[in-house]
Amino acid sequence: MILFSYNFKHKKTSDFIFHCLVNDIKIDLIIAENKKILNIQSNPFRTKVKNHPLLHPKDISDSLNIPYMIADHNSSEVINHLKDLKPEIGMISGARVLSKKLINNIVQLKGEKTIILISHKMSIIERCDKIIKL
Repeated sequence: MILFSYNFKHKKTSDFIFHCLVNDIKIDLIIAENKKILNIQSNPFRTKVKNHPLLHPKDISDSLNIPYMIADHNSSEVINHLKDLKPEIGMISGARVLSKKLINNIVQLKGEKTIILISHKMSIIERCDKIIKL
């Protein structure tokens, strides 16, 4: 499985790595993207509790011997890497920074690969066969 994540302390990223570990799901590679300034309107009202993850995903991957690649998720390097690796499972934890081009490359594997998308954006998951709301 390939896990798309963030290259900074991020609760969802840490939670997914630990969830995989606890459930005996092998992560073959973490592709982590550095923090970006997103061009989205901020909400003047805080609707979530701010959390402070204690561990950086690189530290977690090092301790678990999981290969870790820092790259822009939308780069041709990552797209070519995915084409070469042909992962059985692609897990996307937080898809705000993923371009349509990358999503389309992943969706092209639909039917031959298991793809798990975790996103707040319906436009990302609208082509999924099964949607589970948490």
